[in-house]
Amino acid sequence: MLKACAFDLGNTLINDTELQRKSITALADRLLKEKVLKSKDDFISVYNKINKQTRTPFVSHTFGETLFFEKTFAELKINSISIDEVLKKYREISTELMKIEPEVKSALTVLKNQGKKIAILSNESTIRVDTFLKRNKMDNFFDTVLVSQSFGAEKPDLRIFHEIMKRLKVNNEEIVMFGDNEIADGACRELGIPFVLVTFFKNSGWGWEKGNKHKADFIIERIDVESISRFLNLYGKE
Repeated sequence: MLKACAFDLGNTLINDTELQRKSITALADRLLKEKVLKSKDDFISVYNKINKQTRTPFVSHTFGETLFFEKTFAELKINSISIDEVLKKYREISTELMKIEPEVKSALTVLKNQGKKIAILSNESTIRVDTFLKRNKMDNFFDTVLVSQSFGAEKPDLRIFHEIMKRLKVNNEEIVMFGDNEIADGACRELGIPFVLVTFFKNSGWGWEKGNKHKADFIIERIDVESISRFLNLYGKE
C-alpha cells in the first residue's frame, strides 16, 4: 500500500533550468547597466561554463554560490564589485522568480488529501530549499524535507533514501520517489523503492551526480492533478 511520496525539487517540482537561465540573464542586465560588465554575453557564457564544470558537493547550481562568481570574475578580470554583493543580487533575483506552478501544488494537495505523506528529497544547498519553501509559503506543507547539505550525503548515496524512510516511518514498498534524474533519483530502486521519472522539466545536461542510470518503474510527464491521479490509479496494477 502506498503511504508516502518523495519528490526531488529541481527540474521535478520546479523548472531549475529556466530559473537559472532567467536569473543569470537578469543579473547580467543589471551589472551591464551598472557598468560592471563590458559584455553581457561573455559574462553569461563564462558563468555557465564554470557552473557546469563545478562538481563540489552540496552547492546550488540554481541559487548560485560564491565560488561560481569568484571564478567568473577572475576569468573576466573584473574586480570593481564585491563577490558578496553580486551573489546577493543574484539570489534576490532568483528568489523573486522561484515560484511553484499552481498545478504542481494542487497535485501535491491531492496526495495530502488522500492521506499520503509527502516529502522533498533534494541534492541542494539548505538555503536554496529553505528559500523555496518560504517564497511559496510552504514552510509547513511537507511532512519532512531532507536536503543533502544538511544531511551530509547526496543521492545516489543510499543512506539518504534510508533516512527518508526512517523519517516518514515507511518501508520500501510503501514509498515512491519522483524525480527527473535516472542516476540520482533512480538509485532508490536499489532499495526496492519504485522510481517515477518526471520528464516535463528534464534536462539531460543538468546533472552532476555519478553512477548508474536506473530504469523507471513509471514515467509521467509532469506533476499535476491529472498525472498524479493517473499514477495513483495505475500504482499496484503493474
